[in-house]
Amino acid sequence: FSKIIYFISMHITVITFSKKLKTYQEEWIKCYQKRLRPYSKFEIIRHKEDALLKKVFKHRSSTDFFFCLDEKGKHFDSKSFSKKLTSDLSQYKHIYFVIGGSYGLPADYKDFSNEMIRLSDMTLPHRMALLLITEQIYRAFTIKEGLPYHHE
Repeated sequence: FSKIIYFISMHITVITFSKKLKTYQEEWIKCYQKRLRPYSKFEIIRHKEDALLKKVFKHRSSTDFFFCLDEKGKHFDSKSFSKKLTSDLSQYKHIYFVIGGSYGLPADYKDFSNEMIRLSDMTLPHRMALLLITEQIYRAFTIKEGLPYHHE
């Protein structure tokens, strides 16, 4: 029980430049958002323009950590991602995941990130990346808690 209280202090935000999701995509993501409630404050911000991201980067604090998703980023398996998110980054209050649009993220955004990660060796549509990172964040917490969601 104390672990769950600890995690709730972590705020996770996914910023994406994706267009409106299809109904079935929205349902899948809402499912994981609901499942994440005991572990973290979790939100998704969809934005068409990069002004919001520039504002977020400008006002970042030492308690913020930024992952930018990029095809050249570091690869994690689910267990190592879980350790990174739930243990290695536990001193951070706000974790951001930034997903670019159809042409990825501009180089200056990548320079602002603390770490670049990739979800696959294959190129993914940004809507799929949004679903995958949301599911992997949920999976990370279930691995940390030893819940049966993740199977070896």
